[in-house]
Amino acid sequence: MKSNKLTLLMFVVLLFSVNINAQSNKTGNWCGTDKYMEQKHNQNPALLLQQEMMEQYILDNKETFKSNINNKQAINFVIPVVWHVVTYNGQGNVTKADIDDQMLTLNEDFQRLNADASNTRIQFAP
Repeated sequence: MKSNKLTLLMFVVLLFSVNINAQSNKTGNWCGTDKYMEQKHNQNPALLLQQEMMEQYILDNKETFKSNINNKQAINFVIPVVWHVVTYNGQGNVTKADIDDQMLTLNEDFQRLNADASNTRIQFAP
């Protein structure tokens, strides 16, 4: 009995130490996006040009975007969305109304019209 408690205690300590170590790697490379994008640009140099053109478009139209936001004019973007509903033998199926409701919730969140908009993490805040 004493051996089981000691083994359990050692397992819990090990589990927490691994978790703490995993969270402490904040060297600037904790997100793999930069490395991934570098690989993609090396595979397809046209992708880098496309990204630069998009960034230039944003910079060129930055004032227009700001004035529209300040004037409370809506900028609408239409983003095609596909929902994949995966079920197990038809169990857990969702209705079209459920999907429409979730799409409405997503649109409210992206427009910051949701009730908990103040809880947005700082890196995503406008």
